[in-house]
Amino acid sequence: MKLNLFKKLIKEAVAEAVREELNNIINEQFTQQKPNYIQENKTLSFTSDDVITQRTQIREKMGNMFGFNAPPQPNNVIQLDSNLDNPYLSFIKDAENNMTPQERLGLKNLG
Repeated sequence: MKLNLFKKLIKEAVAEAVREELNNIINEQFTQQKPNYIQENKTLSFTSDDVITQRTQIREKMGNMFGFNAPPQPNNVIQLDSNLDNPYLSFIKDAENNMTPQERLGLKNLG
């Protein structure tokens, strides 16, 4: 047998064995890995108090950024009237009561 033919035969056998083993290793790793699903167990809950607090903080921060002192806002809690047909009416009325003149003017221009 010629030496070059023998070397070629060994190289092909080794290459084939490596391909088979790599394929087996990759398949094993895929079957052992658990899928990484994103799970969110945190529930979000907030009340109208949280909305008022956030709105006040944003108003103060924006006022400080632009050099304006925000007028103190009353910390009244929005009470829902359960007798109303529209449960969001209390929120709408609260937004109306807390509008600035610029916001009112913007709404008038819409309509």
